[in-house]
Amino acid sequence: MNVRRVVRQGSSLAIGWGLIGLCVLLGVLFAFGRGGLDVESGCFLLAVALILWAVFVRPCLILATGGVGLHNIVRDVDLTWPVVDLIESRWNLKIFAADGRGWGSWAITTQRPSARGAVRSGGGSGLGLGRVAAEDLREAPASSSAMARTIQSAKEDYERAVRQGQLAPQEEQVRIRPAWPSIIALAAAVVLIVVGILS
Repeated sequence: MNVRRVVRQGSSLAIGWGLIGLCVLLGVLFAFGRGGLDVESGCFLLAVALILWAVFVRPCLILATGGVGLHNIVRDVDLTWPVVDLIESRWNLKIFAADGRGWGSWAITTQRPSARGAVRSGGGSGLGLGRVAAEDLREAPASSSAMARTIQSAKEDYERAVRQGQLAPQEEQVRIRPAWPSIIALAAAVVLIVVGILS
């Protein structure tokens, strides 16, 4: 799959990296504190950091010339463009094939539109508490609805390129495989927690 764009939501990355940074900071504080960093605390901090990485940082959506990739916590799904039939964005991004099979994305969820920079009207005594016109709301660039439109547009680009002879037609192919980086991180976290408890 020729990678063209990797998409992750900023809020998930901020939470994940922020909390991982907190784990590192606590580790440093414990290491240079009076008693130093004991095995139990070190194991728990590292386990939490691994879990945070697997849940918040690694999951992503991949848009490529060859199709769409959904990298989730325990499985990765790669779909060629002919497989993509319907894209749903109600709670999170979900892609369906014509036969009804569907695959959801852990990384791309629904987000409320933002009213940043919008002029509020009606009341609020100048405190910015008035109403915002619907056309002034800005959609998050990695929200499920925005990504659904992006995927639909990319599929149309693929179909146009095939019609014009610029690209060879792809076979319908769905590749599902374990997400080994996340699975290994989660397994390592469990081992570290056990080691921390037994130490």
